[in-house]
Order: sequence, then structure tokens, then C-alpha cells
Amino acid sequence: MKKYLNWINIALRGTVLLFLPGLLIFYLFYKVIFDVEMDIYWLTILMALVTFIYDLIKKYQQETTEERLQTLDEIERIISKKRWEVLLHDRTKLIVRPKFDFPFNFMLSDQVEVFLASRRVKIAGPRLYIEEFSKEIRGEVTEDTDKKITMRNVMVGIICTFFFFLPIVEGDVYWQAKVMYHNAFADKNEVVAQTEDILGNSAENILNQGYGVAGDEYNFYIEDDTEIVRTDKNFQNKKYLTDNGEQMAYSDLNLAGDWLYFLEGTAINRIKTDGSDKEVIQNIDIPMDVQISGEWIYYISIEDESNVYRMNLNGENLERYLDVYANSIAVYEDYMILSYSEDEDDYKPNIERVNLKDKSREVQFDLVSTNLIEWDGYYYYTGANSKLMRVQIETPSNPEVLVDEYVTSFTITDQSLIYTVESTYDTKIYISNIDGSNEQRIPGKSSMVDGLTKLGDSVLFYTWNSNGYATVNRFDLNSNEVKRMDELVLE
Repeated sequence: MKKYLNWINIALRGTVLLFLPGLLIFYLFYKVIFDVEMDIYWLTILMALVTFIYDLIKKYQQETTEERLQTLDEIERIISKKRWEVLLHDRTKLIVRPKFDFPFNFMLSDQVEVFLASRRVKIAGPRLYIEEFSKEIRGEVTEDTDKKITMRNVMVGIICTFFFFLPIVEGDVYWQAKVMYHNAFADKNEVVAQTEDILGNSAENILNQGYGVAGDEYNFYIEDDTEIVRTDKNFQNKKYLTDNGEQMAYSDLNLAGDWLYFLEGTAINRIKTDGSDKEVIQNIDIPMDVQISGEWIYYISIEDESNVYRMNLNGENLERYLDVYANSIAVYEDYMILSYSEDEDDYKPNIERVNLKDKSREVQFDLVSTNLIEWDGYYYYTGANSKLMRVQIETPSNPEVLVDEYVTSFTITDQSLIYTVESTYDTKIYISNIDGSNEQRIPGKSSMVDGLTKLGDSVLFYTWNSNGYATVNRFDLNSNEVKRMDELVLE
């Protein structure tokens, strides 16, 4: 019975004085340093606690042993004052406590009682400490003894730490550490002067891979996935801004000041509009729907459960902007429209309008939607079964179907809808009135047609051959003519 009471005493002391304070320190560390709540997995915590308590009981349970001495006077010479503090010393009894083995020597019952009698000493106390006391009597203690004890304690700490970190090594804390690391080194990039509320590109272009953007003097677009091209406003004087042979696909072009921002694979890069000073702004994430409004870059973070993030134009102040499972975002001058679910497993869809000034949110509709954009009092989107839909914003009404086919992409102009429809063998491109009526086929079809990009009075689209190469085509909204962009003359 006495043995079990001793075990209970060790378990309670270890849990209350060591394990729980350690867990609280970890929790506060995550909260203060990373500003996130630590994920609590009770089964994992219980496994760590059982392992920890088992180790404590094995090493600190009360035991008794005997050692022989030539004379009792040897005790004074044998006991090292560096390792032991003498609490009581008389003719028949000696009580000492260890100075080593921090922090266990403070938290657990650590006294060793030595009973002196006729060249024999009876030693009682925690197993580890009576073993160390006996070693001193036998002359087996060396300078490395306490180092070994310290290493043992370190290993126990590492094992417990591993159990604490195990459920979150791929979770929020690890991700927030990456964000902190990014922000620590982002301030080396040049700050871009950007007029407030200026958009980097239209939402329609970004939701079609952002293959092009129009500036005041030039048009910019992506060719063959890995080349950024600049032309004048009449699509003449073509100039390549990037070198041939790039391996990662480009997308999500935005223009801010005299900088072009774009995705290269999963890295957010920028380059001057004359082709100089290419640099990486952020490369710790998998961004989607990258858009610029004013001095901020907004995007959906695939790494962080499709939450919405933002950062400054030079990469500073990367932060989680909205904690939602976003399907798509469309950024306008002072607001964002957002299609999202509460989390990955929540299939209840929502459409919200988010004020970019104060981050206030207003629920608009509960609709299944992707590729959501706003245009002239309507939300346009692809809904269930990828049908092209729209719904009035101010006057609630039932959504109307504009194209009752499998629409793979679409864009919208002042007079028309342009969209691609996937069939069994190929993808076709169409133009219609904004309400979907008067549909007409645009020349050009392929196994894949995408990248609808508005540049002034033209819409570019990309057709892909069986070898994976894209042809850039220009559809003139005034003449309804289609021309291949690879026929342009270099500057």
C-alpha cells in the first residue's frame, strides 16, 4: 500500500508541478509569439503525460538499500558538498538533498535519509538519489556523472516537447512562424508609391488566370506561359520583358506604379515595366487570385486553409486578413466580394461584401458560386454544374441562368459576355449580349481554351495544342476579327 501511495504522490507532483505548467508555458508561448491558439489533441496529451509519469515513477520511487563502510567517519569525507546539501547530521542519522537534477530535485520528494550503524549505512529515498549516494560511497562518481544526469533530463524534455509539437508541426504555428520569418526580411524591397484605391488589374482578368493587364501607355500579357510581353496600346512594338527558358508558369499579372506583379509558379514576383529589377516578393505560400488595391496585395492562401491574406506592395506586413475558407475573391477600389465556406468541411456557401477600409462584412447571398464578379448591379458567377449565372444585388431575386451549358471561363464587357463552353471533344468560345441572348460563335477552338483577358477594346484568349503550347489570340470587340498575337512585329 505504501508503494502505491508513493506512486500516486509522484504522479500528482509531476502532473501539477511539472507537466501542467510546462503545457501552459507552451500554450502561452504560441499565443504571445504567434498570436494563435494551440491545437489541443487530448489523446496526444494523455500519451505524453503517461510517458512522463512512467519515467518519473521509474526513477524517483522510494527504495531502500545498504552499503558497507570501513568506518562511519568516512561519510564526512565521501559526501561531496558540491552535489549534496546536508540538512541533518548526528551520530546515527544523516539527511541530505541533491543539488543536481534540476528541476526535479525541487518538485519531487528529494530527501535521502542515511541511517548509520556499525560500519553499515541504510539509505532510503528516491531511487535515482540513493543510487547516486551509493556511487559516492563506492567511489564511482566522476566529473561526467552530473553531465549524464543533465543529458537524461534534456532527453526527457525533448520527448515531451515532441509530443506537444506533434499535432501542430504541419499546422497553424508552423505556418505563422513562416509568416514571421517572411516579414522579418521583407523590408529590404523597394517601397512602391501607389495611389489609394488604384487597382492592379480587373477582377475579371484575375479570375481568368490574370494573363494580361492594361496600363496607361502599354499593354502587358503572358505568352507561352513563361514570357511577359509588352506592346503599345495598338498591340504594336512588341517587347519581351523576361528571358526565354523560364521553367515556372506565369499568371496573375498586376500593375502598380512602374512595377508589374505576377505569380511565377507559387512565388509572387515583380519586375519593372521596362524589364529590369526582377525580384521575389513572397515565396512561402501557394497564392491564388492575387489582386492589388491601393497599397495592398490580396490573395487566397492555399497553405493556410484558403484564408484571405494581404501584404504591402514591397512584401511587408504579411497577415491573415480573413479567416474563412475562400472559394474566390474579387477586389475592387474599396471593397471585396468574397465567395466562401466557414471551413473545408462546411458546404454551406456564402457571398459577402467586405469593406477594405474597416474590414466590416455584409452577407449578400447563400449561393454556390465560383469565379464571382460584380458588374452593373449584378453578381455574375458560375454556379452548380458550372452554368453561367447572375443575380441582382440590390433587389433580391432568384438567380437567372445565362448559359445553360458547362462554362469553363467567362469575362464581361460593357456590351457583351464572352465565355468558353466545354464539349465532349473540344472547347469553344462564344460572345453574347450581357443577358446571354444572341449567342454567336467566335472563331477558334481547341482541346482547351482559357485565359480570357480584357485589354482595351480587345479580348485575348489562349488556345492550347496537344504539345502543351499556347497560341495567344486577339478578338477585336469593334471589328469582331480574330488575329494571332505571334504575328506581331518585335520592337
